[in-house]
Amino acid sequence: MPTAPEGPAEPAAKPRKARRILGLDAGERRAERRRLLLDAGLELFGTRGYSGTSIEQICQTAGVGTYSFYEVFSSKEDVIVALYERIFRGIEQDLVAAFEKTVEEPDQISILLGLFVHGIVDDPLVARVAFIEVGGISARMEEHRWQNRNRLAEFIRTVARSTAPRYLPAGKAPKKPAFRDREPNVRRNNLAIAGAIVELIRDWLLDPDPGSVDDLVFDIVDFCERSLRAALAEHPDLMI
Repeated sequence: MPTAPEGPAEPAAKPRKARRILGLDAGERRAERRRLLLDAGLELFGTRGYSGTSIEQICQTAGVGTYSFYEVFSSKEDVIVALYERIFRGIEQDLVAAFEKTVEEPDQISILLGLFVHGIVDDPLVARVAFIEVGGISARMEEHRWQNRNRLAEFIRTVARSTAPRYLPAGKAPKKPAFRDREPNVRRNNLAIAGAIVELIRDWLLDPDPGSVDDLVFDIVDFCERSLRAALAEHPDLMI
């Protein structure tokens, strides 16, 4: 039985273009909401404190609906963790860039530590969030703090390697104390210095009469340089 002739093939459906609102696609809108929520978190955590801030207040300050909040973050803790990481990744990038530019500078340690300190304390909101409010929130937050302190310790070791020749005792071979029967843990020694830097900054922030930022930088630089000289005097591999 003959079949009816087929009609012209229907044109293939054109792929739908991604919807854009205010010139932004879905991914860009999500990134913008995330930025707005983090900025709001910085303002509120830095003024009201973490415990005194609700998700609703973050949303209201950011101009973002609660439904949209949960498309980006699952909790208030997510906000402060992401904010903490944003702060330290920004400072870390600045330190790495400055390290490359100051390798030949005789006061490289002072320059880099000054950059780190100012990156924290120049903005009171950043200082409060990064050094006060993040404490004691959760085991997850403590893990992030531990990881960042280890990253700082590794950067300290990098700087120590770069600057060590300037601090080696002139004309004297380093001697290991006779009572030592093992080698020190390099990471933990650098971690101790990183922890001291963090605690000196935190003490300055909590001190009702802290003195100037320059005083704080001087104290930290002095401590780090004395630590480096002492380490190199006893054991050149301790820091480098």
